[in-house]
Amino acid sequence: MLGYADLGASLGRSPDLGASRWLYAQVAVLTTARSAGLVAIDGPHLGVAVDDGFVAGVEHAVALGFDGKWVIHPRQIDTVIDASTPSAAETANAQIVIDALRAAHETNRGAIAVDGRMIDEALAVSARRLLARAHRGQTEGLD
Repeated sequence: MLGYADLGASLGRSPDLGASRWLYAQVAVLTTARSAGLVAIDGPHLGVAVDDGFVAGVEHAVALGFDGKWVIHPRQIDTVIDASTPSAAETANAQIVIDALRAAHETNRGAIAVDGRMIDEALAVSARRLLARAHRGQTEGLD
């Protein structure tokens, strides 16, 4: 997890530095987590409201590839869960990718076209990650 306030203090940065100025740190944390097979959580929005800035930060983190975002206030939890949980359409599309590539591999093909899109192992990795996120969301709280 990336801690913006702690890192900013260590670097001597202003606490008001915009989120876009942390992209290098986000990519470093995300890359390190993925290379170690770990879940990556983006650091908190330094406010307690669910305002436009918070929502934009959550959407940005998920688009970058983070699995979620740390929250400061309980009212922020649902926004993060909603943004981090794949939709039914995304989940169905990911399953199509996995199934199509599995069928292609059975006939010794490494890449195929599905609905006009080229499907290969790189897209399958993304599809598997999305399905794992969807599965975590479905089983949350059942342990």
